[in-house]
Amino acid sequence: MAIRHVLYNGLNRSLLGMSRRLNLHSLPCYFNSRWIRLDPGSWQRIVQAYEPYVAKAIGENLRRGEVFLDVGAHVGLWSAFAANIVGKLGAVYAFEPSSTVYQQLERHAIVNPPMIPMKCGVGSHDEESTFF
Repeated sequence: MAIRHVLYNGLNRSLLGMSRRLNLHSLPCYFNSRWIRLDPGSWQRIVQAYEPYVAKAIGENLRRGEVFLDVGAHVGLWSAFAANIVGKLGAVYAFEPSSTVYQQLERHAIVNPPMIPMKCGVGSHDEESTFF
């Protein structure tokens, strides 16, 4: 396990450095048996940790051509993962009200079709509220 950690950290540093030098906006990431594209900052988080039980549940229940709703999508990790599963015949709606991370979500949507970012929250009432 320690060797794997060292290799991941070395690969991570190399790819992040390369992406900066080449001005790349996204990097390929092999995430739970699927290739997705993420911006370099998000890619680094994937190398460090993820939630395998969520990936397993999505992978076992979502099919090509279906629709996936990611409520509270943040930067769109699960949206990108779902987009890879549903393919071009499906749709992934990624809802994120935070302006802070929405720009990253938009960048991930560009390189992970059919991901559609939506800058809004989702709730049980039709109203405006303050988001912190």
